[in-house]
Amino acid sequence: MGSNKSKLKKQNQKIASTSQNSDILKKFVQSIQPSNSQEPCLKKNIFTNIFKDFLFFCAFFLVLGAIFSLFFLNSAPPASWEYGFEATTLAKTSSFNLSVPMVFKYEIISNNDSRTMELRTKYLRNCSGLVIEDKLNDYSLCILKSGMHSNFSTAMGDSSFIFYSPWMLSLNDSFSWSVNRTFTSYPVNITYRSPLFFNVVNKTKIFGRDAFEIKLYELADDSTYFTGATLANFTYYVDTEYRILLKAQSNDVQIILTNASFTLN
Repeated sequence: MGSNKSKLKKQNQKIASTSQNSDILKKFVQSIQPSNSQEPCLKKNIFTNIFKDFLFFCAFFLVLGAIFSLFFLNSAPPASWEYGFEATTLAKTSSFNLSVPMVFKYEIISNNDSRTMELRTKYLRNCSGLVIEDKLNDYSLCILKSGMHSNFSTAMGDSSFIFYSPWMLSLNDSFSWSVNRTFTSYPVNITYRSPLFFNVVNKTKIFGRDAFEIKLYELADDSTYFTGATLANFTYYVDTEYRILLKAQSNDVQIILTNASFTLN
């Protein structure tokens, strides 16, 4: 009887020990696994941290971009444009024969409008040659003894002044010349070109004077939308002795020398 009680007691102790070990194991497993009540909170904290990191990087790159933009905008050169000409050197067939004083009066007729222009030659201290002055329009041009326009390196000279240009000193019966009118945009440094063509087509009489008849026409640059289109078409008549304009005409403009220091008929 005593032996049975001892065995029963040992079995009860073993069961209690097993139950206690099971409780300890459950507690350990619970300690390493989040409970259902903690899991949403943990996920929320993870996504919150990721979103904060994302916002931080966005703000960082925005600030960095603003700094670089300000730097490059301040350091970049301003936009500018430059007009010019590309031309080959011409051999002269005449010397520069204008002198002081000389007077040239022109009538300019355009679209039912007519006006006069008077040009006079004179000497000025700051010009080593002579000056042609348009007093009415407050314009003057220094012409060197070589016949070149001051401050212009090509025979085109100042293209806005058509009454005398250095290329007129190179005219002959077979004169043919091409020039590129250039337009350069900075700082991208892109140059557009419009070719100008000059050709002597005849030798004739204008107002009783011997004159070269020159056809001038301009073609658009290949890089424009007007590829091959004629932009300008003029006929010049240039005095063979003084190499100054006697007459010019296009479709809508006519320029006529009406009075000069030499004889006109």
